[in-house]
Formats: sequence, C-alpha cells, structure tokens
Amino acid sequence: MRQRFLFGLNIADVSRDELLEIIAGRLETGKPMHIVTVGALTLMECRNDPEYKKTLEKADLLVPDGMGVVCALRVLYWARVEKHSGADLAWDLFRLAVALGKSVYLFGSTEKNIKKAASAVEKAHSGIIIAGCRNGYFASGESAMVAVEIGTSRPAILLAGLGQPAQEKWIEK
Repeated sequence: MRQRFLFGLNIADVSRDELLEIIAGRLETGKPMHIVTVGALTLMECRNDPEYKKTLEKADLLVPDGMGVVCALRVLYWARVEKHSGADLAWDLFRLAVALGKSVYLFGSTEKNIKKAASAVEKAHSGIIIAGCRNGYFASGESAMVAVEIGTSRPAILLAGLGQPAQEKWIEK
C-alpha cells in the first residue's frame, strides 16, 4: 500500500478495491482496525489540536475524503489518488458485511435518525446483521458505559458518526 505524506499525516493511496480487500482481510482475522476519512477540515483541525493529530497518527489507516485532500495529493505526488468519502465507504462496508456474514453497529446522530438509518440499511442490504444502534448524544461521564454497551453487542464493524474530531478521539479511548 502506498502512503502519501500530507500535513504530517500518512494518507493511504489505495484504490477502492484495494481498500476493501484490506478491510476484508482484517475482518477475517477479527483484529480491530481504525479507519479515518481525512478531508481538508480534518487537516486544519490537526493544525489547531495536537492531541487530535496524535489520535490520527495512531489510526490504522487514513484515507482521503474530499477533493481538497485528493487534489493536494495529486499535485504533490503526481499520483492518481482516489477519494473515499465516509458515506460511500459506509455503503461498501454494508455490502462487505453481508458478503462475509459480519455484523454492523451504527453509532451517532439522534435516536430518531439512527433508527431510521438502521431501518434503511436493513432494507437496502438484505441479510445484513445490525448488532445495534445508538444515538451519539451522551455526557462525557457516560462514555465508558456507552463503550460497554457497544462492546457487548460484539459488532465486527462500528460506524461512528459523532463528527470530527469527537468520533476519532472517542474511538481511540
């Protein structure tokens, strides 16, 4: 896998097929993997928040999300870098979960919206196993309880939609 250095971060230069192959391999082994989609705002946040940058440096894989990042990498490296938006990646992960018989947990948004999302995913992906879903609103003191709640459902894939940088920091902990 090729890595491209941008604003102090190693961003993966992989095709969609390569990315899904990497993820499928990790799902088969059961070893956790933290993937972050990196857009221009993510990079700017890293400049203002050194703790956030350290969190991203610890992630297993950073992929470009947003044309600003893609264009910067293309100009700097003369490479045909692909964009991997979080939304597109989520749908790819749902298809992968069905193909591999793996479960998914949806985490974020409001209670009403996360339940609607879970229902939409079940309708769009016949046979998907939704291990659970939970809204993303909780007090900081409840973080450990939320982690236990999610962990108890033993999902193979956790999709966190808490917004950046909150979701990456929460996942790291």
